[in-house]
Amino acid sequence: MLRLYLMYRDDGIIACWDIRTKGVHPSIVFEPNDDVEAWSMKGIDINQLIAGFGNGLLQIFDTRTSSALVSHTLETGICSLDTSPITRSILATTVISPEHEASICLIEQNSFNIIDTIKGAHMDTTIWSGRFVPQKNSFVSCSGNGDISKWNIDPTREEYAQNIYNNFYSNNPIISMEYETDQPSILYAQSTDKLFVIYDE
Repeated sequence: MLRLYLMYRDDGIIACWDIRTKGVHPSIVFEPNDDVEAWSMKGIDINQLIAGFGNGLLQIFDTRTSSALVSHTLETGICSLDTSPITRSILATTVISPEHEASICLIEQNSFNIIDTIKGAHMDTTIWSGRFVPQKNSFVSCSGNGDISKWNIDPTREEYAQNIYNNFYSNNPIISMEYETDQPSILYAQSTDKLFVIYDE
């Protein structure tokens, strides 16, 4: 269980508090080299966290040394991040831009190599969030079109991620999702106007 409370700001600063200690000041602060907004963050383990920025920069930080370990740059800003202990991979979703489609990227956690990039997964819109399904080789993604897609991961196939379904839930963008910790078949999804509870069997 992670014991870090994480916060990121629009000036790119990332702050971490160790909840085992007392105090109002963060235990660790990471400051970006460039004037870039931090858009997303996820703890990998007690020693590492990953952050995504508005310019497409993806970085893994070492919480012990307050330093960046490795970085990669995607085509557009990174809206959400998630990690999977089963596939040891990172799931990143990006915004749409005039030059590039929004995409879903699966990245190998140790080498930071891109495993698969899915472009056009949600037509002509930003992919606001992506979440691995707990204890399974699959993930879900949601978009500005108000739809949610589910994908199956099969490392033995050339097409690493295959679409299982794409369901429409809202006339407004769905901007975030989380699985219920105790009941992993329940997915909470939030659009800009309401909260959904979805039974994802």
